[in-house]
Amino acid sequence: MRVIQLTNEVMNTQIPAPSEFHVLSFSRNDESTLTSTLFLSGISCALKVTIVGDTNRDGIVDTTGDADLKGRDTWTDQAGAIFLANIGDTNRRCSSKVRGVKSLIAMLDTCNDASGNEQRNPKYLAPPRTLPVQGLSVEAVGSIRVTDEAVAQNERIFHRVGQGWIYASPNHIFTSEDLRKGLKLGVDARDPRLLSARGDDGESYLDDWPGVVAFYPAAINGVVLSNTAYLAPNPWCPVINGRDILAESVTAAYAAGGFDVLYVDDYFLAHAHSGDVHCLTNTIRKVSGKWWQRGDPGARKV
Repeated sequence: MRVIQLTNEVMNTQIPAPSEFHVLSFSRNDESTLTSTLFLSGISCALKVTIVGDTNRDGIVDTTGDADLKGRDTWTDQAGAIFLANIGDTNRRCSSKVRGVKSLIAMLDTCNDASGNEQRNPKYLAPPRTLPVQGLSVEAVGSIRVTDEAVAQNERIFHRVGQGWIYASPNHIFTSEDLRKGLKLGVDARDPRLLSARGDDGESYLDDWPGVVAFYPAAINGVVLSNTAYLAPNPWCPVINGRDILAESVTAAYAAGGFDVLYVDDYFLAHAHSGDVHCLTNTIRKVSGKWWQRGDPGARKV
């Protein structure tokens, strides 16, 4: 997660062409600050530029009142506009190409919704706006860019045009009409901001190693069907002398609790989507009451 810290400055000045105005200030939760700048070219004219983000985090950017203007230059845990890393996998565009461990690692490193400059999932965009700029000549144009090159590699800025989003590269031109109407922008990140490494010895363990990897679905991640039946993922362990030794051990362990175990093959159904049997049922099971409000945990019945 990164933070958008909007400058509190409202600019009103006579400008020769070209002129530079600070529009966005992205705080990285450390000592450095990323500043995007809007360049406007045109004849000398009075100019007033105001950028507004979702300061109060109510999901709406207020461009008519002052709800998001108050405190927009100060970011806290409770208030201040934020934007997120847009690194999901819409429609399984990336994960559907996985054919093994190597392709999985390559996919995780290089493929997600923020790969490239196409906006694949706009619902995760932060929606900063610029208020309409009055008094611009028809020749005036604008552009926006991230001035910190290191940070620019991980940030994306989009411009809403019609029902779509256009990537606003440093060379993207905003017309005088765009600026007079006010810009509808969208901001996301290509990667989350991670905590600094602790005790990093500098070695990488991502390369292949000479060995064999076995996958065992977690038998504990199953579903209790009744007081005598338990649904578990098939462990797919080695079969020795016709016996599935891991399945036998799991069956014996649950039998001690009075359960019969039914095994299902959920690898492609659940594990290919990073889940287990219980992950498939969390959203469809219903409970008779709020178990967390039933008093003494020791008295709860399952």
